[in-house]
Amino acid sequence: MSDFLLILFSTVFANNIIIQHLVGADPALAMQRREQVAIDVSLVMVLLLPLVTLSAYLLHSLVILPLQLDHLWLLILVMLILCLAMLLKIVIRHVSKSLSDRINDLLPYAGINTTVLGTVLLFLPSKTGIIHAFAYGLGTAFGFGLVLLLLTAVSERLEGAEAPAPFRGMPLHLISLAIVAMAFQGFAGMF
Repeated sequence: MSDFLLILFSTVFANNIIIQHLVGADPALAMQRREQVAIDVSLVMVLLLPLVTLSAYLLHSLVILPLQLDHLWLLILVMLILCLAMLLKIVIRHVSKSLSDRINDLLPYAGINTTVLGTVLLFLPSKTGIIHAFAYGLGTAFGFGLVLLLLTAVSERLEGAEAPAPFRGMPLHLISLAIVAMAFQGFAGMF
């Protein structure tokens, strides 16, 4: 249980996928325009990332390695992510109509999101276990959501700010991301 919590907290704060590895920074910067969209994207990641990480770990250790199909791993992984995104879309449609309406358009997008693929590719070399795979996926999803919501809040505050012309738009957002990254570096020594 302590390993689970350690992995969970370290992937949210110290080893955040956007801050530490710069994986998923583009979707985070693109989705920070509205708070509701940021919340919905974070929800999709919380639902999809643990499922993908867990499934990819099982597929890799039970099928890919025994059959020596390492050369096809990336292709199989992309197909697995897309299939799980579509499966999750179908399951959510049957479980909750209101939730389905909110995230229906975001699930196919999440299937091709670099954060999902990057999470699996960063975790699998460790080969630590199924519980760790779930914790890594869940922590990465929460970390992605935290950074996305922080960037959305900063973006909303900066809308009314007067900035020099060369800094308006994306340069100001990148500077904001850098400041958030420096704040997250304070957690690096804790885990």
